[in-house]
Amino acid sequence: MVNFRPNTTVTTLLQVRAACSSVPNLPPLALPPTVLRVPSSVRYQASNATAADLAALRTCLERFSAVSGVWIQDTGNKS
Repeated sequence: MVNFRPNTTVTTLLQVRAACSSVPNLPPLALPPTVLRVPSSVRYQASNATAADLAALRTCLERFSAVSGVWIQDTGNKS
């Protein structure tokens, strides 16, 4: 999950999401079809990601001052 600073615009969020969406094995999850407010985070599917993939995503995201943090969470095999 990638969190953004308060007051980040939707345009900026989408630019960051697009810029870092080409990292192998880390596709961004779909955004809600209708957004009543600016989302504060973008999520990536990391099930098949390697440590190198995660490092590449972090490197990409660190280029953007609007990103306030990156959290990697193992959701395990939740049913």
